[in-house]
Amino acid sequence: MQAFDFPKDYVLEDDRVLLRPLRAEDLEHLSHFGIEEPEIWCYSLVRAGGEGGMQRYIDLALTGRSEQREYPFIVFDKKTQQYAGSTRFYDIQLPFQTLQLGYTWYGKEFQGTGLNRHCKFLLLQFAFEDRHAVHTAVTYLCLSVPVNYTSARPI
Repeated sequence: MQAFDFPKDYVLEDDRVLLRPLRAEDLEHLSHFGIEEPEIWCYSLVRAGGEGGMQRYIDLALTGRSEQREYPFIVFDKKTQQYAGSTRFYDIQLPFQTLQLGYTWYGKEFQGTGLNRHCKFLLLQFAFEDRHAVHTAVTYLCLSVPVNYTSARPI
């Protein structure tokens, strides 16, 4: 796998979506999801619901990038001209040429719209064609509780 240049700002986009690196300033674009849509965080490993929740979420994501373990993106829906959520590469292990896709979440109005399919395609394309990853995984958390299967549809 080619070296992942963590300080570099990778921008991935197609006609539907733009993924750009998550920044601290993005709190203003995402905080309403934590406050107004707390139910989307019920089964998340990193919860961002409530006051201060999104700040903690972004801080953890940016720490992962600075420690060269993760590369978080903010998701911008070009169709609606709105920020829709976040996704990232994580568990990046350059010596083993592996990384995973995950920590993906979208506001309720963006779920089931096809946005996730575009995001995952761009991430996989970047991982395999640009970084030449050998092993890439998309992991779904298995819980013994109801799951939002809309976000788990095949790409």
